[in-house]
Amino acid sequence: MRESQREGVPMSRIRALVLLSAVTVLLSACGGGRSHKEVLGVTLREYQELTEFLKLIESEDDAKRLRPHIRPAVNRIVDLTEELESLGAVPAENKAEVAELQRQLEGAIKACQNQVRRASRINGVSEALACLERLPQSTE
Repeated sequence: MRESQREGVPMSRIRALVLLSAVTVLLSACGGGRSHKEVLGVTLREYQELTEFLKLIESEDDAKRLRPHIRPAVNRIVDLTEELESLGAVPAENKAEVAELQRQLEGAIKACQNQVRRASRINGVSEALACLERLPQSTE
């Protein structure tokens, strides 16, 4: 068995998620004057990515190893939520598209919350996942 697979989560899977995270950060950093649709789209991808990280947690060691990836994802989601709140009212011409993105985001939030609940039942992971308490519970 290769060393990268001995401790539970294959390193190739972690690397792929880190690469996706880096791309998301670069896309979100290009912002400034972004629309509701853009911010909701990035937020949706962040929640999906965070959920994938949480799915990898099967032990306390997994939680500790993934914490350096989970904490920044939580921070980005908090920042995106604040950015979304600062945008104010949705323009009338975008309401239908924004409503659909919000529906998708609510589904992603629920999926993430399910993974948080699942992972929190694993002995010893509560400290490693404490940053998850900062996550918004909905888009409203």
